[in-house]
Amino acid sequence: MAIAKTHTDLRDRSKSFSIAILGITKDIQPDHTEKEVLKRLINSGITVGINTELAFKSQPRSEFNSHLSIVIDQVLACKFCIDLLINLNTDINLKSAEEINNEASELISIFTSLIKKSN
Repeated sequence: MAIAKTHTDLRDRSKSFSIAILGITKDIQPDHTEKEVLKRLINSGITVGINTELAFKSQPRSEFNSHLSIVIDQVLACKFCIDLLINLNTDINLKSAEEINNEASELISIFTSLIKKSN
């Protein structure tokens, strides 16, 4: 069974998540501290998409699980950075931030479940 073909929706959702992260950062005019948080958010957001692609192209189960663990960690990092930007009173779009955080929670649940099922 080809994993890459069976999880197209998750690959699309992860890519959309990465794009949403990039989109939410466009309108923020950061000071020095906020700029560092934005860099981390962008890096983590891109890493989510990359490691999802790598996971579904992986052959050994251990490699698949390793990539998905990275995805979970980076989604959590995105949530944390978004919360920091909200608490720093940046001009982040609160509605978009809430939508991204909701999608992040769903992705964490899905990928955690996939790792448990593969063990």
